[in-house]
Amino acid sequence: RAHNSYFYRTGVFAVRIYQVGGMKSLLLLLASLCALLAPSFAQVLLVSGVAEGVRNNCPFPLPGNAQMPCVTPGSSVTFTVVLKNAGATTWAAGSLSMVPAATGCALTPCWNSTLWSDFVFPVSSASSVAAGSTFNSSVAVQVPAVPGLHGLVWDLKVSNQVVGKVNLNVEVTCSDGNFCNGVERWIDGSCVTGANPCDDGDSCTTDSCDGELQMCNHVLDRSIQSCNTTEAECNTFGCVPQCDGLTCGDNGCGGLCGTCPDGQGCLNGNCAGLAGRSGTCLSPLQITPNPVAANMVYRVTGDTSNGIHLNKPSCNPEALAPELIYKFRVPPNARFGVDIRVGNVSAELDTILELRKENCTPPVEAYANQYGTIVGCADDSTPPGAYGSRVEALVYGGPNGTDYFVLVSGYCQTCVGPFELVLHVTDGCVPTCDGKFCGPSLFCPTSSYGCGQCPDGEECTGSQRCRPINCVPDCTNGQGGNKTCGDDGCGGSCGSCIDGVEHCDVKTSTCHALPTCNTLHPVCAEACNTTQYCGSDCKCYNLNEPIPDLTIIQSDLLDMSDEWTYFDNISCASVEGCVGGTGWRRLLRFTVSALNQGYKDLAPGNPEDVPDLFEYSPCHAHFHFEDFARYYLLNPSNGGIALTGRKQAYCMLDSHRKFDGSANPCLSQYACDNQGVSVGWVDTYSQSLDCQWLDITDVAPGTYDLYVVLNPRRIFHEASWENNGATVRLNITVSSPPANPGAPVSAGNPSAVPIATGAPVAAPTATQTGAPSAKAKAPTVNSAPAHTALVSLVVLIAMIVALWT
Repeated sequence: RAHNSYFYRTGVFAVRIYQVGGMKSLLLLLASLCALLAPSFAQVLLVSGVAEGVRNNCPFPLPGNAQMPCVTPGSSVTFTVVLKNAGATTWAAGSLSMVPAATGCALTPCWNSTLWSDFVFPVSSASSVAAGSTFNSSVAVQVPAVPGLHGLVWDLKVSNQVVGKVNLNVEVTCSDGNFCNGVERWIDGSCVTGANPCDDGDSCTTDSCDGELQMCNHVLDRSIQSCNTTEAECNTFGCVPQCDGLTCGDNGCGGLCGTCPDGQGCLNGNCAGLAGRSGTCLSPLQITPNPVAANMVYRVTGDTSNGIHLNKPSCNPEALAPELIYKFRVPPNARFGVDIRVGNVSAELDTILELRKENCTPPVEAYANQYGTIVGCADDSTPPGAYGSRVEALVYGGPNGTDYFVLVSGYCQTCVGPFELVLHVTDGCVPTCDGKFCGPSLFCPTSSYGCGQCPDGEECTGSQRCRPINCVPDCTNGQGGNKTCGDDGCGGSCGSCIDGVEHCDVKTSTCHALPTCNTLHPVCAEACNTTQYCGSDCKCYNLNEPIPDLTIIQSDLLDMSDEWTYFDNISCASVEGCVGGTGWRRLLRFTVSALNQGYKDLAPGNPEDVPDLFEYSPCHAHFHFEDFARYYLLNPSNGGIALTGRKQAYCMLDSHRKFDGSANPCLSQYACDNQGVSVGWVDTYSQSLDCQWLDITDVAPGTYDLYVVLNPRRIFHEASWENNGATVRLNITVSSPPANPGAPVSAGNPSAVPIATGAPVAAPTATQTGAPSAKAKAPTVNSAPAHTALVSLVVLIAMIVALWT
């Protein structure tokens, strides 16, 4: 910080803001590093100028452009290019050109020619440029009256040879960056400000807006007598609470008839002591009355509707579903591996399974360490697949034996139902079965049970799935036609659709063209009327029409862990591309909670009815919504991408209610078979979920920013894009994979602190712990390109933005 200037830098773009005599001018520099095959050239492209009111902190669905410029729809902009010859030879007169390119931009498609004119920088007329010299070229551009994210790219040529790409991403928007004063929209040729985004119109709630996080909050004012009711707390949709004669428990409408004091639980609607209540920590159900033995399989059945809610599972602390507690004992001095599964469940019971050691009711701080009292917690595992869960672990018997407790519960308040609990015990090895339903387990090949047994009439295939004996592939669709995509009934495929162009309709197993709406800069097929604007889904909306608004609960993002886990090519994580390879992989796990703070449900509906939005996951046996979120590790020193995570696919559902108020449903409305997020509800993706991580195996130790963005392609229209991202700074230290195969092993808990929007935060002094690793290496995506005498180019890009009315 010097001379009242502030400097921010990212991998491709830097911003310097000068404050002189109360006036601000923006020097927007876009920088990219490229190695060229052309010898002795190094050009610098600068774009600079005065631009009152131009914002430099626009939202962007990808990192590296977090400080990109915002410009107003329909305005005029002048781009000025300053090229510098940093090589050793003179550029001949007329040898330079810089023309729009059709490919190579960060966004797809490049250069929408119907919105932007293909303007050409007049650099070819420049006289010769000696080594070390610079020259300027300017061109005036009319910004299209189409809000959205636009990608522009030029080919930079010397003597007609393309020597690099020059990218510029521009957010065309009416937003002034202040969420709390109303969202601005482009309506009938001008920017119009909407209503207070945090006013829910409910007289019983106190509304507030956090301008830094761009997040609303709504709290019920219970001091008003008429507001101290279930109907005021949340929307019962006409449901009449049933609490006659009851003092506790669910009132049937999403509320409670009351709560019980410590030491008591709710039994059939009334508080009672827990001493005689089976299925609780005081009186757990026995999986087996005797200590478990190696190479044995134990099975029990239960129904969580017979349980009570007293414990919070670590992988969803907000869960309110009733649970049942089971117990097994490891004999003295024994060392066993266990594979615990809860399956054979219906869609009504989206399960949670947790294994606890010795202490059935761990203290609160134990929830932050799943390798302490809490051995493991899981939701959505394969096997069992669908709505089942699985925990694999090593268990140990102390000198007198050790008790372990198994919690079976539901992910949401209404998630209850029957289940089967299976405990497979092995001698000294963990029966790792990720993606395997039958055949030998990964580390216990001699176990007679392996990963499971196929039912009569089925056999175990090479992919370790159960299929009918002598299965004959069938790619007919039952309607006299043939399938062009989808499963052939024997674990194979009937074909695939063109990625990014088509989707597979699971009802007909045929390929269909994807919708043509460009969600990044949408154009509505039919012109909106004079009181409407065009949304990202290419539909017209009224200014204050209720719409969803996704935002990240940043405090939940701090729930993270660092572990080594072993994968083979059959593991679901390998099949779905969640890891960078097989073998031991180091995973940075973290929890992401997506809050719908808007005033309309985010409700895509039944995945089978909208196949262009969802993809069926054979490995997990349910539908995923593709590209709900993206994860990155960024280099804080320059904003460059150190690691890009895969496109995250999720089952969107209501995990728990966040806000009070009559606009928010009391009961969850959405699950995997009917996906969505209700108004005022949170969809939480616990760090225990499969693929809820970044594979940091090959990331060099150091300080990084974990960057998470929701709805990056803007497929769902929202109130604001500027609150869809969150950043947490963390330290990664050296760590080695385990010497012996087995259960996941902690690599240390990463230290992390949240970073407020636009305010870089210094890395904490605490770091992860771990032994030195010979495998750790610097990621190539974050390293500077090598320079040699024959290959040398540095392209620094910047922009002069001048707006006028």
